[in-house]
Amino acid sequence: MSTTPTSTGESAQDELSRESVYGTFPLLRGERTWGGWDFTWVNTALAIATWAFLVGGSTALLVGFQRGVAAMVIGNAIGLCFMVLASVVASQRYGSEQYTMLRGAFGVVGVGILVFTVIVVTEMGWSSLLAIMAGRAASQVTSTFIGTDLDQYGPAVVVGSLLAILLAWFILSRGPVTIGKFNKWIAPGLAVITVIMFVFLVVNTSWGGLLDASPIAPFEDESLNFMVAVEFNVGVGVSWYPVMGSLARMTASRKAALWPAFGPVRQDGVRHQHC
Repeated sequence: MSTTPTSTGESAQDELSRESVYGTFPLLRGERTWGGWDFTWVNTALAIATWAFLVGGSTALLVGFQRGVAAMVIGNAIGLCFMVLASVVASQRYGSEQYTMLRGAFGVVGVGILVFTVIVVTEMGWSSLLAIMAGRAASQVTSTFIGTDLDQYGPAVVVGSLLAILLAWFILSRGPVTIGKFNKWIAPGLAVITVIMFVFLVVNTSWGGLLDASPIAPFEDESLNFMVAVEFNVGVGVSWYPVMGSLARMTASRKAALWPAFGPVRQDGVRHQHC
């Protein structure tokens, strides 16, 4: 008789904890396990991603290397200011996702429409594109090892894409604590790979040639090219809004949330305009 309330209480507490992590309940102070370095590794792993190289390649259409780096730093800094203030600050303070707090402005139905638009249309579509890119990369690596050219639209790409989706699902299903631990290894590895790619690029061209690189397909007005590149990267910074609130609520302090969220400015892809 005496053990029933205790076991029932533990079961209810476990259920509340799971709902806080995976559902809409706010996280209590004691349930926020990420410090500043944990959140830094998570943001770094997200920042050094395949799509970052696409952003750099698109920026290189309008401006050269030096202006491209400036446009990416300026644009991302502006965009991230809006993103951090709109999602990270409130989510860290109250321990809730930004979508939950938006109910006061848009109501339950309005937030449902917003989430459907952002998550289903944008995020799922973008995730599918990234999975295809991962499948193509896996196909190219496989082609190199087996010495046979594989069709970039063939079954090898499909299999690689599905494996990438399953691997991502498996990691995410383990919860935020596992994600934080996982990124302590992945983020430094990605940083090392990026440095190696940069060194490889400089060795195979030259530092002077890289600095003097011209835009690929610019407009006639140089000022217009630079401003469009900056505006494009402002949008890149703001595009982090759908995920940052959900991540920031896991941080233990305001400082641990703000600086890692603003710090990893993405400028990886500009250097690849001559690859």
